[in-house]
Amino acid sequence: MQSKFPPTGKRGLGSPFSVNAFGIDSISEYLHDANSNTAVIIQIETLGAFQNIEAFAKAEGVDVLFIGPFDLSNALGYPLAHGSEHVVVRDAIQKILDTAHRYGKKVGIFTVGDEDVRRRVEQGFDMVHVGSDLQFLQNGVGLGVAVATGGAAKVKGGY
Repeated sequence: MQSKFPPTGKRGLGSPFSVNAFGIDSISEYLHDANSNTAVIIQIETLGAFQNIEAFAKAEGVDVLFIGPFDLSNALGYPLAHGSEHVVVRDAIQKILDTAHRYGKKVGIFTVGDEDVRRRVEQGFDMVHVGSDLQFLQNGVGLGVAVATGGAAKVKGGY
């Protein structure tokens, strides 16, 4: 596994940046702690990834399977249209969630707004995307302008 240092994996040190950036006293201390503080997250958004979900879910060292629903829906032949999931996509997402949990893995998913976040949490996802930096910046600026002008803020709930 390339994401872990030996003896667990084959990751190279590359640079002492991480050691210095986190105030760690030595490279040996960093190497000692790094493997247990590194999450391996596999993005599931292609047909090949979906077809091999069982292998990914049972792979040693994988911590999280993260679903990209837009690309996955395209790969399955049923693009998401206006937030509407085709039953094939819905079933595929549920299969990924169930398979990963069966093997003790966490599962994440990209979402597009408050209702989508709530739905995915209720569905059993362990990690959900709740917005992007651009979305949060736009919402914050909109709120600031609204407060400054005495108007109501228009907050975007998704893309």
